[in-house]
Amino acid sequence: MTVQIPNHSHCVICTRAVAFGDKTCSPECEAKMDELTKKRKRSMLVMYGLMAVAILVLVLSYTGLFGAP
Repeated sequence: MTVQIPNHSHCVICTRAVAFGDKTCSPECEAKMDELTKKRKRSMLVMYGLMAVAILVLVLSYTGLFGAP
């Protein structure tokens, strides 16, 4: 005889079983998820900014407007 496990998902922070479709199991885990999301967004913006600066420096140095005379 097989045991039927009801449809469920897991908390993205602590991996406890939660109702299907929920992402977190408690307000504490939801707060941690919000904090992680903000950190990820911030680090992605910094990465894109650094890439833009690097590309700008490359383009300006290639055209001769920036860098060695």
